[in-house]
Amino acid sequence: MSENFNSSGSLTINVRTGERQQPISFEDTLPKNIQILSANLNTERSFWMFSDRWSDSLNAGVYLVKLKIASAKEVEKIIEILPQKETSIDFDIRDARVYREVFSFSANSPNYYRTFTNNRNKKYQREIVVIDWLYDEGRLKLYPDDRFFPKFLAMASTIISKRDRMHISELHVAPGKSVFVCLPPVYELSLSKNSADILTNLKISIALPNKSAQTLLYLMNQGDSDKAETLFEVRQAELLLHEKMRDPVGAAIGGYFLLSTGQLEYMHYWPNNLANWFEWLPDGPIIHAWQMIKSKDLNIPIIQRRLLEAVSRGIPLFTEGLRLLYEGLTLIYQHLNNDNFAIGKALDRVKMYMATADHSKPFTTLIGKPDLLRKIFETEDLFN
Repeated sequence: MSENFNSSGSLTINVRTGERQQPISFEDTLPKNIQILSANLNTERSFWMFSDRWSDSLNAGVYLVKLKIASAKEVEKIIEILPQKETSIDFDIRDARVYREVFSFSANSPNYYRTFTNNRNKKYQREIVVIDWLYDEGRLKLYPDDRFFPKFLAMASTIISKRDRMHISELHVAPGKSVFVCLPPVYELSLSKNSADILTNLKISIALPNKSAQTLLYLMNQGDSDKAETLFEVRQAELLLHEKMRDPVGAAIGGYFLLSTGQLEYMHYWPNNLANWFEWLPDGPIIHAWQMIKSKDLNIPIIQRRLLEAVSRGIPLFTEGLRLLYEGLTLIYQHLNNDNFAIGKALDRVKMYMATADHSKPFTTLIGKPDLLRKIFETEDLFN
């Protein structure tokens, strides 16, 4: 090591993730990104941690250690390294709070309240109204309706949900202001805040049960596909896409990764199947359209049909899909000399998504007034 032995000490990082007896926890085996910053905030170490323990030597001094997992949860601690001493820090990224209760929401009451609290600072507990929406058969609907009886495991600021399709959760974070988050069928959603003002410091993290897909999505969202290629073999992305019947959301992430790295030979005909078999997922047609575009197979009628299918299914689950949908529609509209009514109307709708989207988030997130979704979907049928 480069450190002088007499002026350095050792640091051990221990990370406690989901408890083994709680298989519903989504944090087990998730890769952790570690950053160690010096007192002047220079980065001393930055690496991915795949086990639950790391140890090495550092020069004596004060450091800020940050731990981030791919669902966007982040924890940090300040430590001091003493010469020739061992220092150990523990991160516990389980939800340590003990308040747990199963809620069943009546189909007759689709609008409901979920309380997100911070037990360490009860003075600032706030209640957030959550309304779930479903875009289905060309209509915006409240979810659940009379077909659904969802149950949630609420762990203070965390909700774990299992459903059969994606939906949109509307969080009323302030008077006249809502955050609309596109959510996959199975996910863990956690809300946290940096200060007492939850209205301006709300942080949303969304975890998937598929850890490989979660980490690929995180790296792509960070614009770090090169790092993703270092951590994952291309065959892993190919496998994600191949296993679309078991995990269509993971398959979509694998498809976006292969598109971003240009490794089209590993996509095979699977994006076509993903688009055909999962009609609730707008991202399937987007991936298939872009597979044809990037492979120079410019079958304009099929590409056009796929992009219109994506818009007719609602909002793409992923921000990467939203970006590619916008670029694809723009490309086709220009190719057709701006002379296609359906493509023009679809592009107008997607521009409304783009104008209200938080492009820093991996899952499509729109911010606006509570009537934002209704205004977007008031536009006429794209195929008429």
